[in-house]
Amino acid sequence: MSDKVRRSYRDFDGTRQTTSIAVDSGATPAERATLSAEMNKWSAGSPDGHIDENEITAPTGGASTNAVAQESVQAILEMKDAVTGQIYRERIPQAYLDKADDGGTDAAWTVVGQGANSLTVANPLHEDYPTLVTAIEAVWESPNGNAGTLERMYVEK
Repeated sequence: MSDKVRRSYRDFDGTRQTTSIAVDSGATPAERATLSAEMNKWSAGSPDGHIDENEITAPTGGASTNAVAQESVQAILEMKDAVTGQIYRERIPQAYLDKADDGGTDAAWTVVGQGANSLTVANPLHEDYPTLVTAIEAVWESPNGNAGTLERMYVEK
């Protein structure tokens, strides 16, 4: 059975959402903390505590100061089981849409497709994307107990 890193965020209205990502039981406290920190970079929500087997930080309360932190907007991470090829979806609440113009050399989000068939996806060239990939792939575990790879991340409303 895998362990989980649970992360909570508050949106602009102060609503609290919690998400969890299954991780390998051998993940170190540093790897878990790195995953939590990388998730924070992709959420516009106000970080409101996290829980794992090694550390608990209490909820800090207070709404996000970012108006794009909305309860219904999620960043979906598609993780591919390295053995079965099955895709599993993890989420980061309140996707940080302003990250598209965060001063980096490459936009964080790009749109693929057109009209009703368009999808906003994370840009692998953005400076924060490789560190998120490294953090989640170092610890993620599928329900089958297998490691996996981040195939893509996209915005869902």
